Amino acid sequence: MTKSDKPLLELNNVSIKIPEKNGIRTLSHGISFQLHPGQIIPIIGPSGCGKSTLMRIIVKLAPFSDGEININCKSIQTCTIPFLRHRCIYLHQRPVMFPGTVEYNLSLPFGFRANRKDRPDRQKLIEALTAVGLRGGMLESNSASISGGEAQRVALARAMLVEPSVLLLDEPTAALDPDSSEIILNTIKRWIKGGNRGVIWVVHERDVLKKIGVKPSTLTPEGLVANEKGVQA
Repeated sequence: MTKSDKPLLELNNVSIKIPEKNGIRTLSHGISFQLHPGQIIPIIGPSGCGKSTLMRIIVKLAPFSDGEININCKSIQTCTIPFLRHRCIYLHQRPVMFPGTVEYNLSLPFGFRANRKDRPDRQKLIEALTAVGLRGGMLESNSASISGGEAQRVALARAMLVEPSVLLLDEPTAALDPDSSEIILNTIKRWIKGGNRGVIWVVHERDVLKKIGVKPSTLTPEGLVANEKGVQA
């Protein structure tokens, strides 16, 4: 794997803090790593250690006060929300499907000003569904009628249509059957080879970790414990 000189995502001494009844609790501090093109960084750790909160911090869905986060060499504290949302997408394990058709859900990001000029035509939407193992005819399906595995794949297709530099995946295969999990894993592996792209992947399942093929890094109270195959810090 060739490592670009410029990281897609960089964290320097970031802390994860959460409010509690008696004040603020620090879950982790001193988190520092870089994500480069073509790289997948799997992150593991016990429940409650702050993995999901870290993802939310990166996309400014949760506040942070310590450290620095840069996306495409720009600080998230100074870049605009449209800039950030176009370049870094957070995919939760239970993705939101809005009332309406699958086509409507795939097209939603392109109603925002930052993405409007890149609005995909119907053929591109069909290709996006096909890429995640779904039929193009599903465009007409009501989002309320699709299964959890199908919803996860639609959400992944929607994220990839925006063409971000970074995907933040929060256990995207956790609630899926083996076939759906395999499709999502293979789709992500193909996607990351398509250009200036990288993935942060929170994962628990041992079989998924094995298939990703990269040793995980562990989120601890003292930061992210890296290894030579996962994180170049």
